[in-house]
Amino acid sequence: MWTGRTQGYFLKHIEKTRSNSDVTRNSRLAAVKAFMRYVELRLPSSLEQVHQICAIPTKRHDQALVQHLTMKQIRAILGAPNLSTRLGIRDRAMLHLCFAAGLRVSELVDLSIESVSLRHPPRIRVCGKGRRERCLPLWKETAADLRAWLSVRGSPRTPELFVNAAGNPMRRAGFEYVLEKHVRAAALKLPELRGLCIATPAEA
Repeated sequence: MWTGRTQGYFLKHIEKTRSNSDVTRNSRLAAVKAFMRYVELRLPSSLEQVHQICAIPTKRHDQALVQHLTMKQIRAILGAPNLSTRLGIRDRAMLHLCFAAGLRVSELVDLSIESVSLRHPPRIRVCGKGRRERCLPLWKETAADLRAWLSVRGSPRTPELFVNAAGNPMRRAGFEYVLEKHVRAAALKLPELRGLCIATPAEA
């Protein structure tokens, strides 16, 4: 059974020998603590060792400031998709909805057609963390892009609003691929976007 001292050696090892960051160190510690809580239930005789390990504090670290996009940058990215193609129309609608509604990627890809109302006033119903629902109004431009996508979406057998080229539900990796592609295209005209590019190999 590990003790608090043994765990301390492990944490020093991943920091010094493996050069893990403070964030990674804390995530490893959190995983060990979660396992120790399981051990506590299964092996009551280990209670003292479990408490020693669970008492190890997380390491404080600096958190990078989350960057935000300017309206100029947003419009450059929204202008990147080719609206003469079906997937370009989809990409524009996805990006516009994500920006306008401030959605998490998981909320965007899980959004169903039934959650979208384009009647006046246009709005969407989102189920977020903790199964909390919220109703969000849409800008006229965003609603127009959604109408354009729905007109060419077709009838794939899935309730999700956004689908990939094969007609299957869009996934997180797929959206990240789409975002990366259009950020790169927009960066050709707006060089300040180059630092925002991410690398996510996926098919969309």
